[in-house]
Amino acid sequence: MAARTWLSCGRKMGSIWTGNVFALLNPQKYSSSVVQTQNYVERFFLLGHRSLASDSNLDVETDRTADRSVTNKNDLKSNSKNKGLPQTRLLKVAIIGEANSGKSTLTNCLIGDKISAVTAVPHTTRRQTTGVFALGDAQIVLLDTPGIVNIPTARRLKMTREHMRAPSDALHDADVIAVLIDAADRKRSMVIPETILTNLENHTDLPSVLILNKIDVVKVKTRLLDIATVLVHDREKDEWGYKDEGGWSGFEHVFMVSARTGDGIDDLKKYFAVKAKPADWLFPADTATDQNFEQIMHEIFREKILQLYEHEIPWQIRQVNVLCEAREGHWRIHHKLYCRTKSQRRCVMEKLEQLRQFVLPDLEDALGQPVELTVDVSYSAKVGFQTPLHSY
Repeated sequence: MAARTWLSCGRKMGSIWTGNVFALLNPQKYSSSVVQTQNYVERFFLLGHRSLASDSNLDVETDRTADRSVTNKNDLKSNSKNKGLPQTRLLKVAIIGEANSGKSTLTNCLIGDKISAVTAVPHTTRRQTTGVFALGDAQIVLLDTPGIVNIPTARRLKMTREHMRAPSDALHDADVIAVLIDAADRKRSMVIPETILTNLENHTDLPSVLILNKIDVVKVKTRLLDIATVLVHDREKDEWGYKDEGGWSGFEHVFMVSARTGDGIDDLKKYFAVKAKPADWLFPADTATDQNFEQIMHEIFREKILQLYEHEIPWQIRQVNVLCEAREGHWRIHHKLYCRTKSQRRCVMEKLEQLRQFVLPDLEDALGQPVELTVDVSYSAKVGFQTPLHSY
């Protein structure tokens, strides 16, 4: 039996969902859960402003008629009860999903800053990245994890144990599980992989939400309802294993967002803020990530290297920051790249100036000052094996 769902859309999607989308649906085609969702969404948008107006009028009348002495007594009682509770709230969210579903893009969008490399290349994220943002008195800690893969795929791609265990390890520290699905991918949008289902079944004590990403790419918006209807039902299993379609009935809410354009992100932020529980903040108020600037700089270089070079070159390059210091009115940075073979070094040297031009704007945006950047490329046969160099 499907769980209760809340189809949440962005600013540009709200008017479409209340009228045009549901008008095109065939009631006989969909289950009762979608019909209930339709009624809920219509009531939400039609009665939203009316309820807000009635609430404001009720507050005015209450203020006029309430006795001040009674109000003061109630305030004293509430203050005494909440005296031992922290004045701040905290929520840790683990974002899991398949490779190239937009987890890092969503993390960057929620934070409002670029802390993770984002490319069209699958498995760009190779380790867990922590992002932080605050909404009111609530601090939200995002755990951006690598794409979940099965064991045969991990062996074929020669992935490390850290890469494989990062998603499941993040769930042990999380308060909420956010499962991200690429709604624009017709092959993967109608099914939640077995590996993700196993993680959800192992953490039934944690609330989970379904996030349909890349809705800006989906041209026929009614298809989003088809995806949501399938994914909020349990994926059936027979003697041959799991079937080709299905999801998880334990989702509390369903959000439809576009991490690239920002549609639906505000609703997702508000939901996370509501789920936050009283606790002390883990990071200062002005913190966006637990990474230092050198790690952010390595992510910026890695993103551009993946975009410029092909085959095994981006994965075998190692980075070393030789110099990074603030000078009068600008920053001086000298970065060094190590290749495994001399042929790889020649390929990198051909586009070295283009790489520098690509990296420079992101570095200046991260530092907020002009940057004097030089990049050097060297050859080392030890790269990728026993090497004291930094690895990412």
